[in-house]
Amino acid sequence: MFYRVSPFTSLEDPLYHTNLPNVRGAPGHYGSQRVCLRYRPEMIEGAPLVESAPKLIDFFWSTGFNQDIAGSAFERAQERDPRIASFAAWEAATQQDPLFPLQIDWEPTAQTIPGLWLECLELHGETDRPVSTAEELADILYRLPVGY
Repeated sequence: MFYRVSPFTSLEDPLYHTNLPNVRGAPGHYGSQRVCLRYRPEMIEGAPLVESAPKLIDFFWSTGFNQDIAGSAFERAQERDPRIASFAAWEAATQQDPLFPLQIDWEPTAQTIPGLWLECLELHGETDRPVSTAEELADILYRLPVGY
C-alpha cells in the first residue's frame, strides 16, 4: 500500500510511504509497505484482479487496525507532521480538513508501479530470479493458503 497526493500521469510517478499502523514500514526492506490482513482473505483466492482488488480494499478498511507490526508505517511517519503524530491528532486534523493528507510531505519510496508489478511476479514465482534470502522464502511460505 502506498500513498499518492495527485493522480497518476505516468507509470514512473512517485509513490509515498503510508502512515497506517497495519503496514510494514521499513523502507528498502523486502515487503516494505505490505499490509497485514491478519490472515489471507479467502474471498480473493483465485478471483480475477478486477474482482479481488475492490474486495480486498473493502476488507482492509472494514477491519480493525492494531499495533502488531513493530516499526509500522504509522510509527515511522509520526514525526513527519504533527497532524499525524497520534491517532487523536489525526482525527482532529481530519475534522478540521478532511483533505489535509494531500498537504503532508510524505516520505517518497524507491518504488514505481512497474517495480511493484515485478515484485508481485517474483513473489508468486513467475520469474526466473530465484529466492535469494531466507527472509524472501519466509515471506512466500507465510502467504501460502492454509493446507497447501
